[in-house]
Amino acid sequence: MALFAQGDERIVLFGNDGKGDFSGPNKVLARFPPIYGSMYFTMRDFNGDGRPDVLYVNGDNWDYSRVLKPYHGIRILENDGHNNFTERHFFPVYGAAQAVVADFDKDGDLDILTTSNFADSARHPERGIMYFENVGPYQFKPYAFSVASGNQWNVMATADLNRDGWLDVLVGAMHLEDIASIQRRFRGPTLHSAVEPILLFENRMRAKAPAGRNGVRP
Repeated sequence: MALFAQGDERIVLFGNDGKGDFSGPNKVLARFPPIYGSMYFTMRDFNGDGRPDVLYVNGDNWDYSRVLKPYHGIRILENDGHNNFTERHFFPVYGAAQAVVADFDKDGDLDILTTSNFADSARHPERGIMYFENVGPYQFKPYAFSVASGNQWNVMATADLNRDGWLDVLVGAMHLEDIASIQRRFRGPTLHSAVEPILLFENRMRAKAPAGRNGVRP
């Protein structure tokens, strides 16, 4: 499967003939308007029926115009088992860039963590990183992180970095103005950045601490 993110934005399934040839038959599983700003997708079984569903992320804010777009966000496309996908959940996230899916709180269902490269920096910069706690079938409780206010967040990776049995998350940034400044001032192998380029989120949900107003057990 592949995501095409420019012009004819779509997710395409390339059929394997069993010999490593993916020339056909191919099927368009989902198609989106050319201004959607497709960024990322991953596949996980959200409803527990044994069929991988699609989590689709769109938020490239350089598609057509750089304004806040209400159709940016994350979407869950449910798989009927015959490669037909139907949207079952949408949550708007301005400038959404990537998402990671895992059972972060170990309650038996899949939660979501998202980044935004073009959040609402004037009113809600904390929404540059958001956590969605799964509280029921296609129902998610959103949390934001105040620490996200200082950058434009993009890529993520999960790993149990401290070996406590709980998944942690590394979040990488792409602050365009800071990158340009570094390039202009670079004179050697190291240079102090004006903003934090990487965040490490340690998963402390095992402590059963209450969620804070601006984050979920950071």
